[in-house]
Amino acid sequence: MRDDAPVGATSYDLALSKRIDALLKNTRLQREQYNIRDCCVVVVDGRGELVTMNMCSDWDNPDTGKINSCLVPRQTGSAIKPFLYLYAFKQFGLKPTDTIVDEPVQFDLGGGNLYDPKNFDLTYHGEVTYAYALGNSLNVPAIKTLQKI
Repeated sequence: MRDDAPVGATSYDLALSKRIDALLKNTRLQREQYNIRDCCVVVVDGRGELVTMNMCSDWDNPDTGKINSCLVPRQTGSAIKPFLYLYAFKQFGLKPTDTIVDEPVQFDLGGGNLYDPKNFDLTYHGEVTYAYALGNSLNVPAIKTLQKI
């Protein structure tokens, strides 16, 4: 285990960590377009052991640094989307390049209760690929996919 590995890491991969850091740096402008200031990439191996944990905020940023955003409690919605889409891909033969329409939608929950999911940025993006929906953590396509399942 390396000295710069996160606490609890037993199979930390420094080379992979550096590659992910470079990807996060190269995609910063795209995240800023959607006002995304906080993100986390966690990679675990088949045994559930931590391989790398990367944040999109700079550790030395005076506003957001010194906080490990991967360890901050957050809602589960975005964390389960990769598993939702993986299941849908396997169950229905969908591919990341297939499309879904991100549009206003309403679901009848019964008893006069309606649910109209919204995306975090409160906009809709029209026809998008599943890869785009997952990569941008769009809520409406995820809910539509969940409803399909």
